[in-house]
Amino acid sequence: MYDLNKEVGSNNYYYLQIKNWLERIVDQIDDVFQNVEPIELVFEPEGITKYFKVDPEIDVAKCGESDK
Repeated sequence: MYDLNKEVGSNNYYYLQIKNWLERIVDQIDDVFQNVEPIELVFEPEGITKYFKVDPEIDVAKCGESDK
């Protein structure tokens, strides 16, 4: 959360979505069976969608991104 606050900042449009996503990833890491955790960030005023997913069992890294 320190890095989230440092890199994104709590006043960022996506802050709460990213914070919840990171919390879900941490929960998956703690579980016996981990599942991929997706996030879709939509900026409606410009019609931009970014999609990311993390497989907490393998690595915590951006696995995919797409623009709509």
